[in-house]
Amino acid sequence: MCTSYSSCRGAGYSDYGYQKNQGTMYWRMYTGTNCTNYVAYRLVTTNGMPNTRPKSGVGNARDWGKAMSSITDSTPVVGSVAWWGRTGNHVAYVEKVVSSSEIIVSESNYGRAFDWRRITKGSGWPDGFIHFADPTLTNTAKPALSGSKRVGATLTASSGSWKPAASGTSYQWLLDGKAIKGATSASYKPLAAQIGHQLSAKITAIRSSYSKATATSTYVTVTKGLFAAAQQPKVVGTAQVDVPLTASAGTWTPAPTTTTYQWLADGVPVAGATSSTFTPGPELVGKAISTTVGVGRTGYTGSSATSARTAKVAAGAMSSTTAPTVTGTPRVDGTLKAAGGTWSQTGVTTAWQWLRDGKAITGATSTSYSPVLADRGTTLSVRATAAKPGYQSATRTVTAGKIGDGVFASPPKPRLSGAPRVSAPVQAEAGTWSP
Repeated sequence: MCTSYSSCRGAGYSDYGYQKNQGTMYWRMYTGTNCTNYVAYRLVTTNGMPNTRPKSGVGNARDWGKAMSSITDSTPVVGSVAWWGRTGNHVAYVEKVVSSSEIIVSESNYGRAFDWRRITKGSGWPDGFIHFADPTLTNTAKPALSGSKRVGATLTASSGSWKPAASGTSYQWLLDGKAIKGATSASYKPLAAQIGHQLSAKITAIRSSYSKATATSTYVTVTKGLFAAAQQPKVVGTAQVDVPLTASAGTWTPAPTTTTYQWLADGVPVAGATSSTFTPGPELVGKAISTTVGVGRTGYTGSSATSARTAKVAAGAMSSTTAPTVTGTPRVDGTLKAAGGTWSQTGVTTAWQWLRDGKAITGATSTSYSPVLADRGTTLSVRATAAKPGYQSATRTVTAGKIGDGVFASPPKPRLSGAPRVSAPVQAEAGTWSP
């Protein structure tokens, strides 16, 4: 890839300052261009190890892997030491792990030059890799949770900050420190069964050639969710006595599993009115009706909303179901009587008004009426008006008939007095008549 300090720098491959510092001994290695002093320099300046030989056997390159056998294996990692013991007497610094069978190293060769080179299995592969202090991804800012910890709401985990920068991150949500199966995205919605438990997110960071690193957010304690009313409850129907009203519960998120109702008149609860339908009674005339809808679901705090009020309750409808009857003969000085009649409501009071050719006769407000001379030749009728609190009044008019002449009652026989002879005066007496 490159050979010599200058050509490597020109190609973009650094010597990390070793050319300027090769006159200094690191780990008491010989100074100058040689593999052990360069690798010791890198472990001190790049990996952060102290400038103290870790073990007495770490002298000749061929002995490093043997002396440090407890940390030597066949796995290349960035920052580890490529070691040739059986097949050579050399160490190099692993700069990049391309794959399990390809690496890139930098090295200072005794008697030769500094270089960077690519090594593959089958072409001088190291006998092992020594892991003195492999550089790792370091979490510099913990992952953080944002959003709501309530059931059904969304929590989102940040990936945190890493040094060097992570090339990728993965997520695992934890409940009381244990992994939640399938919860591996950046966001999570707490469940009802998790109320009171601790929820956190573990972030795993990766970077090519680095070991994975993890960091866990601070936990939050799951609390009950909240309902949201997308559409408020409303009252459907006409506000009138005896006319059923229906409550529309509105639209809630999430969908409730229980729903309750309480009907109100002018904002005051109506005793016993707790179903989805309600029929106003006559005592509510003039009052506005509304309904309060309560919703519930496991894991959620109960919620309620009240509909807008209706118009004021109108009086109920009432009608005649059977016409009254009029008895008697329609003639002057006769007696007409009105009675009966039924209505769509019970418990009504009935008022009567006699009419002459459709116009009210002053004072004629009882159930009976005796036609007078002024009624002769007119048509009499009677109007019944039913009333009940909370209901509209209803009327029914019945014709009695055209009023005819009155009839004298049982006329007496006239009587004559005087002598029944010629030229004698005779007197006639008419008797007493009614009227």
